[in-house]
Amino acid sequence: MPRIYCRQTKNNQVRYYSDIHINGIRIRKHLAGNPKSARIALKKLEYERILNPTNKDSKCKDIPLNHAIISFLKEIEASGVSDHRVKTIRLKLNAFRDYCYKPLLSDITVRIAKNYMQQRANDRVINKYHSKQDNYCPTLSPKTYNQELQIFIRFFNHCIELGWLENNPFTLVKPLKEKPKGERYYFRENDLKLLFNSFPQYADIYNILLHTGLRFTDAYTLCPLSVQNGYLTLQMHKTGDYLKVPLPRSVLAFLKPRLNGDYILPELQSERQ
Repeated sequence: MPRIYCRQTKNNQVRYYSDIHINGIRIRKHLAGNPKSARIALKKLEYERILNPTNKDSKCKDIPLNHAIISFLKEIEASGVSDHRVKTIRLKLNAFRDYCYKPLLSDITVRIAKNYMQQRANDRVINKYHSKQDNYCPTLSPKTYNQELQIFIRFFNHCIELGWLENNPFTLVKPLKEKPKGERYYFRENDLKLLFNSFPQYADIYNILLHTGLRFTDAYTLCPLSVQNGYLTLQMHKTGDYLKVPLPRSVLAFLKPRLNGDYILPELQSERQ
């Protein structure tokens, strides 16, 4: 029996979809943005499929994979996510496109999806500090693998919503089991003793972290250009967002002698950065 169901987007918009079976084929397709239009679109869809059983909707079957990727990226950008996140999703989708050598969206099968994710699980990560120097190339973590899998599931769900596909090939790919997060880390008494004992040696570093709230991964990249007109300005490594923090005079005083080198905190540099 045909039915209409709805989903709410992140922008609180309600969309209505069909869920019908015709000639043993399940059809889930976006219909409209309101119940009345959705019922009309559902009737039209039923008539088209019943009266034209040989019509396989060739226009939908011939959607280029690259065209579908562009459509999905436009929807992601419109949702308000950061440019860094959009760039990450674009790179993941383009890498999959280059792997499968399939120009059409309908050519992507479950076997291709599973083979690709199996390859990703065995890939080595080469952007870990100076990985080429010390050969530190771990495999993809289960968390990163599962996040990438979710990108592909969302992409193909987008294609189903637009009526370009009937099934999502990535829903049958099993996620990797992640290790339990365990107890959230916090400074214990021994940790605090080590910090206090090392304060004379790393006083400048601790003061910068205290007055700016920087992550350590951002602190060791600080250079003289990061300090401009009494402000600390930089692009954060983790989020890609730009930070501009006013610096107290006391901090500017001990930073001034450090503005002549390549890095403000050269003592934090190592071979693994």
